[in-house]
Amino acid sequence: MSLDDFQLPMALIPGLYQNCFVDIGNADSVQTKPETNERVTLGKNEKKILLMVNDSESLHLNEKDFQFLSGILNACKLNMNDVALLNANNYKKTDFTSIKAFLNPLFLIVFGLTNQYCKPNIESDNYEVRLMDNFSFLSTPSLRLISENTEEKKMLWSALKKLFAI
Repeated sequence: MSLDDFQLPMALIPGLYQNCFVDIGNADSVQTKPETNERVTLGKNEKKILLMVNDSESLHLNEKDFQFLSGILNACKLNMNDVALLNANNYKKTDFTSIKAFLNPLFLIVFGLTNQYCKPNIESDNYEVRLMDNFSFLSTPSLRLISENTEEKKMLWSALKKLFAI
């Protein structure tokens, strides 16, 4: 039997491409936001780094901001397997205590959140790394604002070096 005739069983295909393909079924039934209380994050959270954003137009994060965030993670020698990205816009009625209990972060970085969402009630200036009970906290402006301003990028990088001891 040559490799030209080799076929994988259909049951194996989804396992091989579980992070590549998305079954959208009927395009009319695609949901852009979760309708249950189940927390939907992007990433595997292997290093217990919680990234919280506020994007009212996307389930997780718009493409431009996601690309910028990917560059930030890469500079910190991290990737999406290391973090959990949570769009706070989807959890306006959820308090931070329940999010913390569910994801158990060692690091929390909030991008452009205000206390109207599920940001922890922590008084902190932007780019100030704070050590809390069981995690390190960093608050920043939105990814969009940072990506468009060189000084903001420098301040973010300085804070990330301190946060992750880079």
